[in-house]
Amino acid sequence: MAYQLRIPAILLLFGCLACDDDTGKNAGNTGICTDLDGLQTCWNTGNTNNQGILPVSVNVNSGAGAFLLTAFVTGDAYPSVEAIRSPEGSRELYWDDWYTSDYNLTAGILPLGNEMMINWPIRAEDPALSAGRYTVDVAVIDTEGYYQLGKSVTYYTQVKQDDSFSSGTVQARIVYVDDLGDNATITGATEDAVAIWRAIWSTYGLTLSVDYDTRPEVDAAIPSMTEGSEDISEISATGTDADITVIICDTVGGTTQIYGESGGIPGTLVEGRQSAVALSWITNAGGDGTFSTNDIQVYGETLAHEVGHYMGLFHPVDFNGNRAQYWDALSDTDECNTTAACDASLGENNMYPYPVCIGFNNCLDQQSLSTGQAGVLHRYTGAL
Repeated sequence: MAYQLRIPAILLLFGCLACDDDTGKNAGNTGICTDLDGLQTCWNTGNTNNQGILPVSVNVNSGAGAFLLTAFVTGDAYPSVEAIRSPEGSRELYWDDWYTSDYNLTAGILPLGNEMMINWPIRAEDPALSAGRYTVDVAVIDTEGYYQLGKSVTYYTQVKQDDSFSSGTVQARIVYVDDLGDNATITGATEDAVAIWRAIWSTYGLTLSVDYDTRPEVDAAIPSMTEGSEDISEISATGTDADITVIICDTVGGTTQIYGESGGIPGTLVEGRQSAVALSWITNAGGDGTFSTNDIQVYGETLAHEVGHYMGLFHPVDFNGNRAQYWDALSDTDECNTTAACDASLGENNMYPYPVCIGFNNCLDQQSLSTGQAGVLHRYTGAL
């Protein structure tokens, strides 16, 4: 059997144009679990069976709200989720129901690289967790789309012991690379942008907690987050298994046309080559690099937007030319069909794919979320 890959389309969704020690990420030994602030993280390894599948068990206690699975493989092999089955044996997610769909639910079903992440449940309409053992079937395929037998997989399961989706706290760790942390203009603008991000989320019951750090040894040109790097892995390793790393850099993916890029939809809470969100201060500072009031507004909205991707949100719509081609899998975001219609109905949505501006320095506030979008954020395993 072979997958029919749809990689080029999905890669556009991650970016938006214009174990070390017991306190760090991935702490513990193989098969051992650790607990941090209501988040249980377990680490293990296994090999795919004679069908190219590794069934991963996720133990869920009563009162748990969601789990996050992260799988790593090496070489020319790509993990993706084939199915999720409940403790009772019912199939709650199947890859083929979404793989060629025009509606985006999760990138976890797509074989995009050596790292795969999936959060479950995703939406309010997905089945709530019940106590018992869930099974996530992880497929590993090669570059031609064929299942790989006996392939080694390292994986982490994380379960949050919180089934309330009306309020939650997200811990973000903002890291300045190179000498950017010494630039008062950049750090001041970032802190002002964080205030906007915090205000956006507070409307929807999410509390944002932010710590700041510097990594002067890391180059300010960050590669595309869809490729990742060892630098990103090392930066994220110094955080915890409950925080989201946000890197402030000069450029993302070698261009000043990208405001920011997420390491996954969703991203992981453990250490990996893609385990961060990256934002370009140059792009967010505007054409003159001065961080006008409008620039800082867009910067704050971009922080909320990119971390929104990391927590599982897609753009409500994506375009091919001026026609809509893909939509998110949420029922309460408008299924518009043209850029003009979508600008009108969704232009103020925080997850819209680009800023909607009328002239220079006159952009719409993009600070709204639908009830369904807020529900996805609350179900992310890192929203505690």
